[in-house]
Amino acid sequence: MRTAKMRLPMTEEDRRHRLIGWLQTIEKDITDLVIDDYVFWEIQELFKNNKELRGTPSIINQWMASAFIQATAVGVRRQTDKNPESISFYRVLTELKQYPSLASRAYHVSLYQNSSIPPELAVDMGNGTYDTIIGIGVAQPSPDQIQQDIDKLTTTVQQINKYVNKRVAHYDQNTFTAIPKFDDLSACLVAFEELIKKYKLLLTAIGLPSLLPTFQYDWRAAFRIPWVATRQLESDGEST
Repeated sequence: MRTAKMRLPMTEEDRRHRLIGWLQTIEKDITDLVIDDYVFWEIQELFKNNKELRGTPSIINQWMASAFIQATAVGVRRQTDKNPESISFYRVLTELKQYPSLASRAYHVSLYQNSSIPPELAVDMGNGTYDTIIGIGVAQPSPDQIQQDIDKLTTTVQQINKYVNKRVAHYDQNTFTAIPKFDDLSACLVAFEELIKKYKLLLTAIGLPSLLPTFQYDWRAAFRIPWVATRQLESDGEST
């Protein structure tokens, strides 16, 4: 008969390591959403500024908008998932609320001391950053402070979650008209980006100016190339 292996209790270091791993996964997920948002609106500008495109009947733009809304809404909802097997921003924040020492001043300052910065300057930088994020002279964030960010997260995505539950993941038989607007999705992404930047800095001492990367290539180049050969266009015209 096999005996179940006993799990050793997690140390503070174990919890912090896991938390930072979760945050890295979430950062990548939200970065993808931010990039999708940016590309979607840039393409909308292409349509808007091209008279021929604007005057050509097509379902492409409608399809693009529908796909963007649904994919982004699901991505937004993912960050408030409470399932204990899921990685979400909600779980990161609730973990920190339960164990605020994971983001203590002592830990944060130690991240600067392990760098190439002179020791005295490193301590000053670490304390200065912590003062700005958490509060002057505070040893660790309070549960109430973290709860404020949990409330911000859940309130921002509340309407989006309802939409996903009633019209994307499932189709509720009841009437549902509260379809999210593009501005609602953008507001969620702005809130997510602020939270990512805050907790990334707090837990890793890495400051992020923006989640939107600087592209190392011209991603718009694909729109300068004809997508269908002239001969193919003529053939399509004859068949209709």
